Amino acid sequence: MSNADPPAPGLFHSLRKLLDTGLEIVHNRIELFTVEAQEEWQRLVSLTVMAVVGLILGIAGTVVLTAAIVFALPASWRAYALVAFGLAYLAGAAMVLLRLNRRLKQAPPLFAESLGQIKKDREWLGTLH
Repeated sequence: MSNADPPAPGLFHSLRKLLDTGLEIVHNRIELFTVEAQEEWQRLVSLTVMAVVGLILGIAGTVVLTAAIVFALPASWRAYALVAFGLAYLAGAAMVLLRLNRRLKQAPPLFAESLGQIKKDREWLGTLH
């Protein structure tokens, strides 16, 4: 009558399972990090291209419009008009740069999702004592 249960797994089996689980967690986090890195790169490239195109078109339009307005004025007012446009452009640039600075300071950190998952993992591991 050998109805005996199979022997309980040994210490090495338990350690191997623990190591496999740990490696699986690390692998999942690396995959998440990779996906986030690719998404951030695509986002950065897209934003850069849009910004450059917008900047080029904006500069071209501004130069043409400014020149048209200045040349439409009497010759004695042209210098004043150029100074006024220059001051307006500098004020606009200052406002945009201040807003950009504020947005950069408020931006979430890169790889926030990966960092959040690692934090959850650490908290979970802390409960295993």
